[in-house]
Amino acid sequence: MIILVKNAVANVNEEYVRVALDIGANRWQIIRRVLLPGALPQIWDAVAVCLGIMWTYIILAEIINSSEANLGVGYLLQTGARLGGNSSGKVFGMLIVVALISTLTDYAMQLIRRRFINW
Repeated sequence: MIILVKNAVANVNEEYVRVALDIGANRWQIIRRVLLPGALPQIWDAVAVCLGIMWTYIILAEIINSSEANLGVGYLLQTGARLGGNSSGKVFGMLIVVALISTLTDYAMQLIRRRFINW
């Protein structure tokens, strides 16, 4: 994420920074009024990509930490995969639920970007 944010700030047009300096902007004004607004669309896209990666790690952490005491998505996926037979429907059901939640999250991120960060 840090690398993506760094690249987003580096991709801001240098002329905007020069104009801000020419009209007397200080360092914080350049960051707040030039660099952040210029980089925000790319930063938002990076957050959306990281949210997709986050879902992978959530499922992985759930599987690693799964036990009967810690019931969760990972436990249901792991026991369903081990038992097979009638449990395969539960496994696919849980995978569909996770896919739907992650798709809805991505869709919400796109809506927010179109509504508030559309420049």
